[in-house]
Amino acid sequence: MGRGFNYHCDNCGKDYRVRLGVGMAHPSTCEETLARVKEGKYGQDLKEAAESETYVGVDAALKLYVCDACGHWDVYADASVYGLADKERGPSAMFGTRTIEEWGFIPYTTGWEDEIGFRVIKEFRPPCEKCGREMQAIEADEDSDETPVLKCPNCGSELSTGVMNVLWD
Repeated sequence: MGRGFNYHCDNCGKDYRVRLGVGMAHPSTCEETLARVKEGKYGQDLKEAAESETYVGVDAALKLYVCDACGHWDVYADASVYGLADKERGPSAMFGTRTIEEWGFIPYTTGWEDEIGFRVIKEFRPPCEKCGREMQAIEADEDSDETPVLKCPNCGSELSTGVMNVLWD
């Protein structure tokens, strides 16, 4: 399930839309993102993490990332690399009609703890486009009415509280 927020800057008048989460295409989005990770398009560290174990996967949900140093923010697919917590039992776990072993990789993760059990091998932290430092994922809880506090990319003022305007799937 995805959710969206609308933000407005009272200072310069700009509007921003932030869409987070996943939809029905989550498994194929995860497979495409994992392929890009293995090609090195998300950096050498994540590529090496994806090559470090036989069965790996990614969440690929859209997440909000914020730079603590300069306040810049953006939305990226989460390319964090996950592995199996139980390397003996995990490969025989069912994903749809096939096991993880038959798939040859973890078809998708949800970020939730489940009966299979995943662990983060390497967390995705994109570089800030403004200052180059690592950005941090900001959790936007689906069960909460609270919205992340963001700065206007145009003028730096705090944006008016984002209003959740859409749940999508």
